[in-house]
Amino acid sequence: VFLDQEEGVALLEASAGLGELYKTDDGGETWSLLSSSGDLYSHLHAYVDGGSVRKLIAVGPNTVDRVILSSGTPFGIISLNEPSSTDFTAAWAREFILGKNAILVGDISGSLWYSEDYTANPVVWEPSGIQFTGGYPVQVEARISPNALTAVVLLSNGELHAVIQTFASPPSSPTPIWNHALIASNVERLARSNQDGRIISYEASGDINYVDLPANSLLSSGDLTSLGSYSVPSVSRVDYDHSAERLIITGGD
Repeated sequence: VFLDQEEGVALLEASAGLGELYKTDDGGETWSLLSSSGDLYSHLHAYVDGGSVRKLIAVGPNTVDRVILSSGTPFGIISLNEPSSTDFTAAWAREFILGKNAILVGDISGSLWYSEDYTANPVVWEPSGIQFTGGYPVQVEARISPNALTAVVLLSNGELHAVIQTFASPPSSPTPIWNHALIASNVERLARSNQDGRIISYEASGDINYVDLPANSLLSSGDLTSLGSYSVPSVSRVDYDHSAERLIITGGD
């Protein structure tokens, strides 16, 4: 994951499916170990807080960590209390958005967990009650609005699911309602197309597709409005450039 043209963080495999965190400040010419030696992770998610500090959520076996970066220097790695004792496989986070420091994590059993404040000690985790079958979360992208949290979750079997958290009437009810729906299969990866997470692109069989995350209402498969799709032959990678807020498509004719 490159945070700008020079600074990036990568998981370099240390054992099957798990890696250590490495960092570059020179566009990938050289890399240095960022995490503690022997600490292993399966997934990382990069984001920027309400200011300009770059941060990561890194997850792995029995591990959910916050990684804080500032001016090219590691500020530190903060271990969070985990919602359960298991292997965590995907994560998403946003800070200082509508008064929330929100985080979503997925685990190897196919469960999804949420907290409105990952800076709390301890973090109070809310089980979504959603149990994916046939695969487990490997990538999550989400959007927070005043009325809902909406997300797309890519599973290890290539299924793409839409997830929404709303609240029972009246809106002040503390009881959240979670719903999800399958929206695509044979998906290879996701990429954000704008900074607030509203527009999400995904690759499926060489096509680049766009979906618009809804701000409210209970979820049905029609609640994610397709913004169109087009075919790009031989696509090998799609990335999101945080500094320029644009998609970078690698490959194609």
